[in-house]
Order: sequence, then structure tokens, then C-alpha cells
Amino acid sequence: TPNQPDTLISLTDLMKLISVSSRTTVYRYLDENPEFPRPCKIGGRRGGAVIMVDEASQVGTERLAKLIDLANRMDVGRLVLAGDTRQLQAIEAGKPFVLLQKAGQPTSTIAENLRATSPQMRALNAALEQHDLPRAFDILRSDTIEVPFASGPAMVARLWVDLPPDQREKTLLLASGRAMRSAANTTVQEARFIRGELAGKGLPLTVLDRVTITREGARQKKGYRDGRLVEFRTNLPSQGIHQGDRGVVQGMDKGQVVLAIADGSHSRFEPDCLPRNLAHNAVTIYEPKQLPLFGGDRIRWTDNDRERGLLNGDMATIERAEQDAITIRTQGGERLQLSPNDPMREKLDLAYAVNVHIAQGKTATNGIILMSEREKQHQPRVPGRRYLDRRTGRACRRQCQRPRTQHHAPRGRKDLGDRDGQTAVTGSSQCTGA
Repeated sequence: TPNQPDTLISLTDLMKLISVSSRTTVYRYLDENPEFPRPCKIGGRRGGAVIMVDEASQVGTERLAKLIDLANRMDVGRLVLAGDTRQLQAIEAGKPFVLLQKAGQPTSTIAENLRATSPQMRALNAALEQHDLPRAFDILRSDTIEVPFASGPAMVARLWVDLPPDQREKTLLLASGRAMRSAANTTVQEARFIRGELAGKGLPLTVLDRVTITREGARQKKGYRDGRLVEFRTNLPSQGIHQGDRGVVQGMDKGQVVLAIADGSHSRFEPDCLPRNLAHNAVTIYEPKQLPLFGGDRIRWTDNDRERGLLNGDMATIERAEQDAITIRTQGGERLQLSPNDPMREKLDLAYAVNVHIAQGKTATNGIILMSEREKQHQPRVPGRRYLDRRTGRACRRQCQRPRTQHHAPRGRKDLGDRDGQTAVTGSSQCTGA
């Protein structure tokens, strides 16, 4: 604190003092407070205070510049950027965390990994720190089983579901790629239903699976595939589009995307005319998918509802899934109900398996990673840092055929259809802090 620089206070208490949520990110704080410094109970200036930004590699150039300006005007003692240049990259343009270090910014490297507690994990992280991927996978070989592509989701589902309930909570299931994650989640749900762990007949929902795309990618036509839903996050007066408008892609016509609107009309817009100077995404693209929900299912939010404290990536549990109301227990223990017209009904997904972005910042005792063979060379770092003790992997054989497997839905559920089971290999990661 400013008056007592040697006194430590909890994050929760600090957030109360400066009147912001304990889950506020750099992005949200800067967006909501364009004029700095923001008045607060401990004063506008914080001489001698320390501002620390975790996962700084994900901050883009423009926002980091704003943050540095804020720190200078508040006369803080030090601005500390902590992160790993070899993990997740900046969400927006630029890589200032990397460039600052190349320019000679004073840097301290954290050489000790406190998460890695077992000999296997310590050896694994040491190999990754030395960029020795062959050695890393040799260390994991005894815990890695190669299976055909289509068998991966079923294998990891069986591994996870066979664990005692208390061990499941300590075991993180990671899957790379939207399709692979979706297949793993569905297969775990099927296995739990068969075991009688889920309640109800299954409430059929159409949910929106966000398509990851950059702002520049949104200006290109290839992301607008037929059947995808486009939601506009800003007004586009030159194209007659308002914030909140949405429609389903029905094809292309003379370079324009044709959208079917809910009222039966059609609209057109030109992606390459999207503004370049926005601080946020102009559009969000979704892949609609059918999802049955049962009492007992674990879900995550795929968008924000800040008024109710529901944040993208947060976990929750379904207590009751009926058409009149879905009763949910949040990770904070609060209960809420989603009425039939609640917009958050389509902004959720199963969360038995998650990707590395959602898992960022989480720690688990054990882990299971579902990863395709080709991803061994591209995504070996982040997953391994989530685990303390042991990891189990599943790897595909590149030379095997890729059969399509029909997954039969349990009683009371619609058929979930065929899926290519892209199967997986154990991946791994180690981070140094700056």
C-alpha cells in the first residue's frame, strides 16, 4: 500500500480498495477506464507501489503502451511484467513483451518450476527448457499410448471417467482444437450418462461455438462458411448494420457475405470493409452445434455476462436442465436460473475437456492430453505446466487409416453423429518468467 510499502494485502482486499472486480483483466480495465488515473480510495498516485501484470506475453502493443502511461502518471515504484515469451502470444497486434527484452529491458528469469513436483515432471520441464523435444517425449513414453485417430476421444473419456470422483477433480483433461475438444466432451458426457451419473433425459440446446479468428482474419471471406452465425459487435453505418445484429451465412454473392436474419429477411455485408481502427472485434463468428444438457454436467461460459458475473471461460455445474429453466451452480457457489429466452443458454459448452487458453493459470495434480501427432512439434509447451505430478497422453499413428466411428447416443438423447477422432500425443511445456 502507498503509506505502508512493506505491507502485503490480499488481491481481494486490493481490488476492493481500487473499486474493481478481483477478476478484472488489463483489457477490461483499460477499456472501461479510458481516462487515467482512475480516482479510488487510496488516491490517484501510488508512489513506491508495484503493479504486476501476469501472462504479459498476451498483451498487445497498444494496451501495454496505455498501461505504461498509467504507471508513469501514477508515479508507481515499479511495473513488473511476468510471463513466458514461448507460451501464448499476444491477443492483439504486436509482441511488446518479447521486444522489450530484446531491447535490453532488465529481466529476471525464473528457473525453478514450483508446479513440477514429481521426478518425471521435473525431468520433463528440464528437457523443454533446453528445447529438447525428443528427450521430452522419451520421458513421457511410458505414459503415452498411440491409437487410431477415431479412438482418441473414447480413450481419454474412459481414462477420466474411470477415475474416482475426487481424482477427477484433480485431473485436467486438455484437448487441442475445437473439433477435438468437442468430441472429447461429448464422449465423456456419454460415458457419465451410461454410468448413471447424470440426471434427466437431456435438454437439447443449440449452442454457439466461437470460431477463433483474428481481426484481420475477420476481414477475409474464408472464415464465413455456410451455416456459421455472425454477430456484429459494433455499428457499421456504411453497411446498414447495427451492433447486436446477427445472421446465418447463406453463401457469397459478388464478394459480399449473404446472411439469413431470424425474421426471414436477408442482409449482406463486405468483410474487407470492416474498420481497422477498433479496439475490439467488429464481428464474432460462431459454429452452431447441438448440445444435450443433463443435471450434473460440467460447463463453461463461452461469452461474458458481466452484470451477473459470468465470465468467458469460467466453469459451472448444471443442477437441473429443463425447458422451463436451467438451474446452474457457478464456481463461486451461487445459483442462477436461465429462462427459455436467456441469451446465455447459447453461450455455454461442456467443460470436461478444455484447451490451453482456458487452462492458462490453472494447476492440476494430474493431466490427460489429447493431441494429434502433427501437433507434437507445434504445441508442446503450455499443457505440461498445468500439472504437478503426472501426465497421461494419447497419440495417433500417422500411418494408420482414419476410420469414422459412429457414437451411439444413450437413451433419451439425440444422435450425436459421426466424428473424426483426431487422437493425441502427450505434449508439454515449461515457462520462464521475466
